[in-house]
Amino acid sequence: MRQTALRREIVGLAGVIPEGKYEWRPNEGNHSVGQAYLHLASANSGIPVFLGIKPPAGLERDAETKIKSKKEILDLLTTSVENASNTALSMPDAVLDREVKFFGGKRATKRSVLCEHLGQSIAHARMNNVIPPWSTGKGE
Repeated sequence: MRQTALRREIVGLAGVIPEGKYEWRPNEGNHSVGQAYLHLASANSGIPVFLGIKPPAGLERDAETKIKSKKEILDLLTTSVENASNTALSMPDAVLDREVKFFGGKRATKRSVLCEHLGQSIAHARMNNVIPPWSTGKGE
């Protein structure tokens, strides 16, 4: 199976963040690192709807309140990112570059919908002195 950069980067970054940092949050009221990855996984279960594709079965939208361990988070994140990546790989570039209405009526390209949460993941990692593996030359 072909691996997208998005899949490699999000799952790779989640994998190098120490489990003890999964409870860290930038401030009260914000998602913890673990909750942010669970939010991303939940969002990935709905992303295919914005792209005109039926979402996968088995991804629960309330995972943020149920799942706590890094392993469970990584398993769910990996499954959801694979689904979003496979969705993207099945679409021609011209289709991915079309605009859709996103949350709040905001318009975005289908491609940008698939990349929505990578920046937040990078920010959480860097605030915890974790360097994304692809920026060190040690990532795939």
